[in-house]
Amino acid sequence: MQKRGQITLYLIVAVFVLAIASYFIYETSSKTDSDASTEVLRKLSPGFNVEFIDEYMPSCMEEQSRQGFYKVALQGGFYDPNPAFQVGGTDIGYYIYQGQDTIPTPDELALEIFEHIELNMTLGCLDIDLAGGSMKILEMEPEIIASNDVLLSYSVKLELLSPDARRLVKTYETKITDGRLIEAYNLASQASSAHDPANPSICINCPLTGVNNADFIAGFNPYGDVWLLTIADLNDSAFIFNVAFELT
Repeated sequence: MQKRGQITLYLIVAVFVLAIASYFIYETSSKTDSDASTEVLRKLSPGFNVEFIDEYMPSCMEEQSRQGFYKVALQGGFYDPNPAFQVGGTDIGYYIYQGQDTIPTPDELALEIFEHIELNMTLGCLDIDLAGGSMKILEMEPEIIASNDVLLSYSVKLELLSPDARRLVKTYETKITDGRLIEAYNLASQASSAHDPANPSICINCPLTGVNNADFIAGFNPYGDVWLLTIADLNDSAFIFNVAFELT
């Protein structure tokens, strides 16, 4: 009876040891496979190695962010304004329309930029020669901050596939730290609160010191019943913030 109990105990111990050994073999195998996948990707041609992608993606994300930032500013804080007032082929959002305030919130400004980024990321960043491999976006996540220090932060999770179907998943992050959009938005909101282009509550045609070394200057121009407020940065000709006011 005692001998049978010892055999049972030995079997239990043996099963336990086998389970632990199997676990470590699995973990080692998984790590080796992952490392091998990374190594295969690193050894591909310069168009598709991990170091190249690690440098390329953050740079491309910053460029998409820059384009979205300037476009949303040009259109009054909107990526696709509706209703819109057209001037020279540019759709400009209203802050007063049919007697109603239609001003977006700072969070909505950031989301409008992210909409541009999300819609243009695949064509803008993934349309490159990868030497027979491929990249695919698995997920894009925004973090809306909407302050003068950080407007928007977002991440892109990518799946990288080598020509022999080795798979690697990587996540890249970037943020927009240009506070001029929020500053111009605040000036436009202040001007719209007056509901009177003759007395817009901000200084027209005079320098207005802004963040990020900006020197803003604001102007009001009438187009029939619509007045267009333009806030430009004298130090950066690409930054123009337009807003339409329908005043009847």
